[in-house]
Amino acid sequence: MDGTICVFLVDLPLLTLVLAVIGVIAWNRNGGAMSVLGRGIPMDMKFVGIAAMVVLWLLLSVASMCLAFLGGLVVFYVLLFWLGHVAASIGAVLILTFLASIPFFWGWALLRSGEQR
Repeated sequence: MDGTICVFLVDLPLLTLVLAVIGVIAWNRNGGAMSVLGRGIPMDMKFVGIAAMVVLWLLLSVASMCLAFLGGLVVFYVLLFWLGHVAASIGAVLILTFLASIPFFWGWALLRSGEQR
């Protein structure tokens, strides 16, 4: 793997994930989605807040899925070559289930109110 491929496949998704996690922590510490969707806020500010939440969710989901896919690929090959195709098939189903659950996890984390902690 040369440097350019390493930057695009590993470093960039990892940096994006770290920055987005920092954004989620800041979002929840400032009141979370309830501060954006609350009463008394002008409609144009609600649209900006909702758009920011959707972009942050998309960024987190894509970066997490990219990194989880790369890790899952390593796990899949280890299962395939050490334990056989049955274990690799079970591992593939578990990896795909985990990849499908990532957007739901980040949606829950973003919509959780900061006051609930």
